[in-house]
Amino acid sequence: MEELVTRVANAAGIAPDVAQKAVGIIFGFLHKEAPDQVGGLLNSLPGAHEAIAAAQEEPAGGGIMGSLMGMMGGGGGIMGLASQLSGAGLGMGEMQFI
Repeated sequence: MEELVTRVANAAGIAPDVAQKAVGIIFGFLHKEAPDQVGGLLNSLPGAHEAIAAAQEEPAGGGIMGSLMGMMGGGGGIMGLASQLSGAGLGMGEMQFI
């Protein structure tokens, strides 16, 4: 997990703690949206479930995007993922590297 977080941080040019949060958010999204397809992978990756749990403990504000999604009754799907990543401090330019 540490190697993955380091690679994400370096690729996106972000701090390791932000990369850790982003990885947890993405793993959580994948687990929620496609549990049968990614369950085995997440189970075999040490620290994956802990990263998901840690990302869920700290609610991401989501800024304007999160507010709009909330008003529209959304929060799921790819837009919800982008909102969560935005709330974790990532801009759209950084998200493309994750």
